[in-house]
Amino acid sequence: NKLESTFRRPFSAKIHSGYMYVVETDAHQISRINMNTGVLSRYVGLRNEQGDDNGNETEAKFNHPSDVAFDSANNMYVADMDNTKIRKVEDNGSNRIVTDYAGNGNWGDRDGNALGEAELGNLRNIVVDSNDNLYVSAQERIRKISADGSTVSTIAGEWHDFADGYGTNAKFRTPEGLAIDANDNIYVSDRGNHRIRKISELSSAKGAKVETISGNGDYDYQDGTSDQAAYRDPIA
Repeated sequence: NKLESTFRRPFSAKIHSGYMYVVETDAHQISRINMNTGVLSRYVGLRNEQGDDNGNETEAKFNHPSDVAFDSANNMYVADMDNTKIRKVEDNGSNRIVTDYAGNGNWGDRDGNALGEAELGNLRNIVVDSNDNLYVSAQERIRKISADGSTVSTIAGEWHDFADGYGTNAKFRTPEGLAIDANDNIYVSDRGNHRIRKISELSSAKGAKVETISGNGDYDYQDGTSDQAAYRDPIA
């Protein structure tokens, strides 16, 4: 029925293995749609119950999740925005088990041990590279969670400003949407700078390379070359 098919602030959607996963931020839940049948079901997170509980799909709670991504083993990672954590969902076919994956629960930008020291603030979007490293947009920075889940580091960005360059010499203004290509280049919707940025050389010792590929920084609508085009608060 219509009520059962209602979404509450669908913040992002990802297609994976025949399903579309919809992040319902205000319902604190991840739903999914079978792409063959069109059937909607609730996947994980207790609907309309915000919290920070781990456990199976009848127990786990989120607090305004904002995005999901999948690794090569089909594990789901959730950017749990207001819990300031990355949560992991393992689906064994009969249960969906949610655990904390990164972030100690404090709002901040500290790097370090993923669950003990690292702080994640203003989480927005999440992507996974070909080696199963995770990358999230968070508080003027692009943060990396290592594939083994052990550490969080900042690969690009530091202050609320605009600058191309390497590592923390690069600057963003409220980076949000992330996408990643087959060569592990990341593309960022740099909302406050009204630009699209590209991050490459992810494993560079001096930090990842950040460059602007489109947008002149004006808050406007304009087609054209990379230095002529203009955007208004690009988000996704």
